[in-house]
Amino acid sequence: MLATARHEAYHFPTGEFFSSKPEVGSIAYFNKYDPVLASTEEHRNRAIANGNTQEGDGYRYRGRGLVHLTWKNNYRKAQEHFDVNFVSQPDKAAEPEHSVPIMIWGMKEGIFTGKKLSDYISSAGVNYVEARRIINGSDQQQLIAGYARKFESILRKTSSAKEIFVP
Repeated sequence: MLATARHEAYHFPTGEFFSSKPEVGSIAYFNKYDPVLASTEEHRNRAIANGNTQEGDGYRYRGRGLVHLTWKNNYRKAQEHFDVNFVSQPDKAAEPEHSVPIMIWGMKEGIFTGKKLSDYISSAGVNYVEARRIINGSDQQQLIAGYARKFESILRKTSSAKEIFVP
């Protein structure tokens, strides 16, 4: 989770780690997530399948928070689970008091892609590379796995907490 948050919530224009700022890009960059403005039928259909049904939804429901919550369907799921109106107020998903619980819930339960932490990190073994599938397929998986190994090393050297795996 820490490695994912380190990567997803890095705001490169300011060099801020664990930022509450939304995903970086011009409005046009997010057209690929828009049901009207996307340049291909495949992207328009994907947008609609993920709940982005109105022009402007690609930008409106861009990535926010520690996992860069994206797509109107995911904002709706978080809204239903946490009883916070993320659909009407998507910036709330970036606020730390919401972003951290969204990350934990989504990664543990497999909310974002159907894959969950226990699929890759359990008493049977740890696979940080494939764990990227919990959030975003294989995008930057080696880089994020390196962050995870670094966080694990720091925690092993500095923590007295017992290592336990919770299903």
